[in-house]
Amino acid sequence: MSNKQLADSQFPEDTWTPIPHPFLRRWRIYAGILKRWLIVSASLRPPLVRDRKLVERSYTGLWRGSPASVHPTARERAVRDYRGALYEVPKIAMRKIYLREMSRALGGFGGVESVLELGSGNGINVLSFAALHPEIRVWRGIEMTPEGVAAAGRLREHLPLDKLAYLTGLGREAVGRRLAGRDIKFQQGSILELPFAVRSFDVVFSSLVIEQIPRDYPQAFREARRVARLGGFFIEEFREAQSNVFQRMQLSNLDYFRASYREAERAGWRLQSFERLPMNKIQFSSGLLVCS
Repeated sequence: MSNKQLADSQFPEDTWTPIPHPFLRRWRIYAGILKRWLIVSASLRPPLVRDRKLVERSYTGLWRGSPASVHPTARERAVRDYRGALYEVPKIAMRKIYLREMSRALGGFGGVESVLELGSGNGINVLSFAALHPEIRVWRGIEMTPEGVAAAGRLREHLPLDKLAYLTGLGREAVGRRLAGRDIKFQQGSILELPFAVRSFDVVFSSLVIEQIPRDYPQAFREARRVARLGGFFIEEFREAQSNVFQRMQLSNLDYFRASYREAERAGWRLQSFERLPMNKIQFSSGLLVCS
């Protein structure tokens, strides 16, 4: 597919540049992953342990940063795998594709009036969804750090209209109009112990959040099920989404969540669908799980 075809079929404002010698590009990355895995396996370096303190420290620093540091623009580029081919794309393009896939999942539930995001960070997902789905009345985000809640509040007050227009495909004026006066709130709390009553929300979702809890994820799935009335959807690095052994090694290197999507079923969810997402990093991949 040519650059122009990709731009026309995906995002008119984007330019996707094919990567020359993609095989060599992949294998340079895979060699680094293998080297790190062998060093840890041989006990030459202690393994990374992703515990609550590490996660809190990382995200506290992230959300204290300037808005520009956590909102890549269309000018910032990254190499991504799109359906098996490598392209240099705007860094934010992957978020746009993920939002598109999640919006499709959300639209599959009927009668939705309230939505909760687990690990809402600076609120960009909630704001994007609220603009895309004006028919849904209540939007909430739960975030572990006070810095994230504060960042979301700032974003809500000073909407990044260019960014939201890019992500949603709506015009700046349409985004501003659709978000004016909406019931959108963010609060601090743990996704392992949600401060909400049973069936408080019609739909619950997460995007690359459960990845940060490689051992306590069953509790996160149980809590999400407890507060959901209709269903939920989750974008995470599920085991079944990984395309090769090197991607699985990298999840181990980073101590990310790397279990099967069927863990949600064990937590009480009824599985509706699972699919590997079309765009991913070379290092690892994500899948979209939809549950009821």
